[in-house]
Amino acid sequence: MPNTLVALDQKTGQEKWRFSDPTRPKKGMNATASASGDKVFISTTIDHDGMPCGARLFCLDDATGKILWHHTSAGGWTGSSCTPDTVICGSSTDVFISCLATEANPDGSPMILWRTRVDGIFQESIPAIHGDRAFILCSDGNVYAFE
Repeated sequence: MPNTLVALDQKTGQEKWRFSDPTRPKKGMNATASASGDKVFISTTIDHDGMPCGARLFCLDDATGKILWHHTSAGGWTGSSCTPDTVICGSSTDVFISCLATEANPDGSPMILWRTRVDGIFQESIPAIHGDRAFILCSDGNVYAFE
């Protein structure tokens, strides 16, 4: 099913849960996953004639697939990278890179630790983390480094 991401148990290979973007269950979905601890981050978008639209980053409970929070300024063809307490993300539909806490704000919204504008979108690029820095290649031809 093109609009569903399936999580498998790493030991048995059996299906644990399925995920579809709840706001567009009948649309095809491009999804990239990353994980940190007991959370899975799903970067989603829909394809509209070859252009990514409506990017979102979902934070899910790894055991159940339950949505814990979502962020609308990240996602698309772009995956995220995680540290134990943060998720670094960008978008193929936006010109910002963000660092979010893996835990939500008390109201259930994503906790934005920092957000920075760059000069291009993140076209099918995933942030790389090395030491205390994150690196991302943008469509403007630059590699950006963040501490």
